[in-house]
Amino acid sequence: MALGKGVVIDLSRMKGIVFDEKRWLAKIEPGVTAFDLQREASRHGYRVHVAEPAAAVCGSTSCSGLFSLFSTTYGTAADNYVDAEFVGSDGSMFSLNDKAAPNLYAFDRVEQKAPGICTALSVKLHPKTADETGVLVPFATMEQAIGFSRECATRRIGLAMGILDLEYVSAFISPTQELAVKVKEIFADRLGMACMVLVIGDKYSMAAIGEMGLPLFDQRLVTALTLGLPSLASARWLDLIHELTEDEPFSYLKIRGFAELAEAALAPSPGQLVQDLDPELRPFFEELYARPELTDLVWLNMFRITSSRIGRDRHFFPIVVYLPGASADWRNGNRLEGNCGPTPAEEQPRLHHPGGQRQAVRHGIRLLCRPDQRRRNPPGTAGNCGRR
Repeated sequence: MALGKGVVIDLSRMKGIVFDEKRWLAKIEPGVTAFDLQREASRHGYRVHVAEPAAAVCGSTSCSGLFSLFSTTYGTAADNYVDAEFVGSDGSMFSLNDKAAPNLYAFDRVEQKAPGICTALSVKLHPKTADETGVLVPFATMEQAIGFSRECATRRIGLAMGILDLEYVSAFISPTQELAVKVKEIFADRLGMACMVLVIGDKYSMAAIGEMGLPLFDQRLVTALTLGLPSLASARWLDLIHELTEDEPFSYLKIRGFAELAEAALAPSPGQLVQDLDPELRPFFEELYARPELTDLVWLNMFRITSSRIGRDRHFFPIVVYLPGASADWRNGNRLEGNCGPTPAEEQPRLHHPGGQRQAVRHGIRLLCRPDQRRRNPPGTAGNCGRR
């Protein structure tokens, strides 16, 4: 049913995808979802910039403009498409490349009418290389993480990059809410982390980051950490970290052979990760986490996999803020709460402002911030509203 005067037209059965590799684009119909398009593009040896797996690509492109960690190099809004075809309200057909076509991303402080119904979208194809991998770089302060991110963006290091707060990371990798709370406490209180910067790139990007001399979790350590998460609070693991820690924060990550020590201490396996789940659910999730892509940083971000656990305890809504590269607001993420308008005093105890996600786009000239706001659910109410 329509929310106002009008009708809802279901275009979900229009799922055509045609690749034009000579022009580096794919022409899709409005029923194509992000996961389906990314899967087909990957089979052809390409990558596309998409939203969450179930999102319709035409809808995401026209409504939110698409932004992800790959926006560091792929951009946002009009950067994501080559052309789009519409049926106007008068029944006429036009494309956005027509001289008289409306500007889909023009801004005005008045209510805008939809230009029509999108019936086809031509999106850009991006190349992939076989040596792409991901790393997580921990930082003790947000300022250090921002400095590193801008340095990488300015020097064109990496394909995708973003600063992730610990609440997001812990909720994403933990199979239960209880474990997520414990993991966040360990990251922050026992390991001294304030946030992590995720960087995805080829071997040359990884070599450049290696030359910076920063401690980091490579893909092998990320897999061990994820599948061995229940052991993170064990005395064996924490004693190992304590013994290997030097004056430099997270210096243990730079020790040769640390990956082997971590695997011995954490004993990572799909079975261990799901050991605290309900017995009837364990076989399914053990088989699920046995798939290598479930811990692969490149695959998870390319397909925009999002944990349903994010937003489980609080209703979630994102706020997207674009700032100049030198903005002080970006250096202090907590100040972004003020951009959301005043909050009634009676609502303040129920509002929670985790750090969300921050990233440099357009090579550090612009900064994109998503200071996630979540409203705590009153006792006795459900809160399993998935992210976005």
